[in-house]
Amino acid sequence: MSDIFAEQLVVKKSSSADNARRVMIAVGSVFICLAIVWLAFWYIIYLLAALPFTILYQVRLFRSVFTEYEYSVTNGEIDVIKITGKSKRVALITAELKDVYSFAKFNKGDADRYDTVIAAHDRSGQGAYRLSLKNPKYGDTIIILSPDKRILSAVNAFVPKAVKLEGISDTE
Repeated sequence: MSDIFAEQLVVKKSSSADNARRVMIAVGSVFICLAIVWLAFWYIIYLLAALPFTILYQVRLFRSVFTEYEYSVTNGEIDVIKITGKSKRVALITAELKDVYSFAKFNKGDADRYDTVIAAHDRSGQGAYRLSLKNPKYGDTIIILSPDKRILSAVNAFVPKAVKLEGISDTE
C-alpha cells in the first residue's frame, strides 16, 4: 500500500453565543478606548502608550472567537487540530485508526456514553461522522468530524474491516 495523506480545513459555524461574545468584545473595546481617551486629557502620555496596545489587543481578542479545525490523515494516523483566530493551533488528538471500533454518521445522542468527546465539526448538523476508539490518554473517545470525501476515503482505508463504511472508495 502506498503512502496516504489527506488534509482538510473546516470552519466552525458561528453560534449565537459566539455572536454575543463578539458584540460584547466590540462594546467593551469602545468603552475601554473612550476611557483611555478621557484619561489622556489629564495625562497625554497614556494616550500615546495605551491606546494602540489596547486596540491591537481588542482586535486579537475579537479574532479569537473564530474557530477552525484541521484534519490530517497520514498512513493510519489521524490528527485533529483546533485553530483559533487563524493563528493559535492546539492539537486536540492524535489517534491510530486501527484502534477505531465504530465509524458511522453522527447522531445527536451518540456522544453521551463516552469518557471524552472531541467535537471538531462545523456545527451545521449535516455530514458529520463519528469515530469511536479506545485511546490510552483519553479512554473511550468519540471524535466528531465534518469530513470531505478525501478524508472519508483516507480514514476508511485504515479503519478495521469490520467498521469500514460501505460505498466509499479507499483510493479516492
